[in-house]
Amino acid sequence: MKFRIISAKDGTNFVGNLNWQILQLEGAASKQMRVLASERSATHCVLVQGSEGHRYTAEGNVKTAKLRSIGFLANPESQKVGKKTHSLAAAFALWASDHSAALLHLKTGEDSYSVIGVVNGIPVLDKLEKSPSEAIETAKRFLNGNKDVSVFSDDAVSFKDRIEVDDLFESIASNANKRTLLKKPPANYLAWALTTGVATAAAFGYYSYSDHIKAQKLKEEILRKSAADPKRLYFDLLNSARATAGVSRQSVVSAYSEALKLNVRVGGWIIKRIECDISQGCRASYQRETGTFDSLKTSNLELTLIQTPDFRLNDAAMRWAQKLDFEPLNQDNQMMFGEFAQGFSASQMQDWIDAKLSIQVSPPVLWPQIPGVATNARIPQSIGQGKFEVDSIQLPQALEVITKAPKNIIWIGFQMDIGELKQDAMAQAKIKLTGNYYVQNQ
Repeated sequence: MKFRIISAKDGTNFVGNLNWQILQLEGAASKQMRVLASERSATHCVLVQGSEGHRYTAEGNVKTAKLRSIGFLANPESQKVGKKTHSLAAAFALWASDHSAALLHLKTGEDSYSVIGVVNGIPVLDKLEKSPSEAIETAKRFLNGNKDVSVFSDDAVSFKDRIEVDDLFESIASNANKRTLLKKPPANYLAWALTTGVATAAAFGYYSYSDHIKAQKLKEEILRKSAADPKRLYFDLLNSARATAGVSRQSVVSAYSEALKLNVRVGGWIIKRIECDISQGCRASYQRETGTFDSLKTSNLELTLIQTPDFRLNDAAMRWAQKLDFEPLNQDNQMMFGEFAQGFSASQMQDWIDAKLSIQVSPPVLWPQIPGVATNARIPQSIGQGKFEVDSIQLPQALEVITKAPKNIIWIGFQMDIGELKQDAMAQAKIKLTGNYYVQNQ
């Protein structure tokens, strides 16, 4: 994702063109930030809280919370972000907090125009355009889609109804504070503390000593609570984990549709595999024929070349920005094991086997898992999770498997292996869908 660093007179730096995602009302922001950042390969993020409260139901109770949105920045190899760099959209949202909807249209450099839209304190548009016409068109689309928008712009000709502000950029920049500052995504101390890899990671210097001590203390606290009341700890973790069980089916369909738009042969390279999943986002693996890395990048302007840790001249991978929304686990998409194993769902899977699809199902284990409790423990009203994979899917079958799978299956992602180019490559492609199934224990 390309971004531009803009500096105020006092030396404060700002960036635009962040990827914004509204968080779910229920659940810890840090956990959602961590998962979403990983999904987008983001190196920095910023959290913005909206101005209006929204009502929602959790565990039978009606609660009120303000919307929260996170802006993510995936740092390209040629650009660096300093420790004290702010989000221009977050600063504008704070600066325009008295307006229910606000638009910023601002020239930020040669061939660079920032267009930011904010609704109820939440950035919903954060674009950098290369030409005046593109910037004006983007701004007008936002104005047409929203009511009572306050317009702030340095272009008095195109935006005659704008609100005039002296030295507009500097005025917005003066609102920068710790709430608008870009930061590294939060570390997963819980997962870190519960894995044996923490000692090795610390020994090789991947984490600071203070982080190591923090993780150890958290581990001790988790183990203490687990020993005192494992059932209570389990349901605390379950309620937290439910919100981010996997990827929504609509998101999988959208990602699959985007994958089909990629050219199999481009710039002297050929695609061998396309993958999309909740942890790594969407990416395509290429094999070189006669091309160069430059020809691959110029032929795929919508994709970003992924840096690799080793020296490989004949292989490359590129990713594209794909929105993958979470699919929560609730009463609508879980069932008893007997219903899943021998009911309508089982008959449906038998039909898939007859259609030459390969299905791999693992036995369910307690989900989420907690220290000191066996994975086969049967806590009343607990949830069991098992791996579920469908392989050897041909393109005409893919959408049916994605959308018509049993309701208790939540997808994590898919992998598409491209066929031989001597034939119709996409027609020969085979797809593997990976997910988990969830069953409730009595």
